[in-house]
Amino acid sequence: MSRRSIPVNEISEVLYQWQQGMSKSAISRSLGVSRPTVRRYISEAMQLGLGTDSSPSEVASISVQL
Repeated sequence: MSRRSIPVNEISEVLYQWQQGMSKSAISRSLGVSRPTVRRYISEAMQLGLGTDSSPSEVASISVQL
């Protein structure tokens, strides 16, 4: 299994869809990334202080850190 790089805008989209209430499985299907990848990015964002009620500017700044 090989890794592929994920652009920052894709990470932002994962976090945006999560904030909109989509499930990890639905996000995975819509973006074509694995569910564990979606789970990892959401988990890392939460560790950095992002929640489902965070502002778009917070999402953007955290996306760059991931």
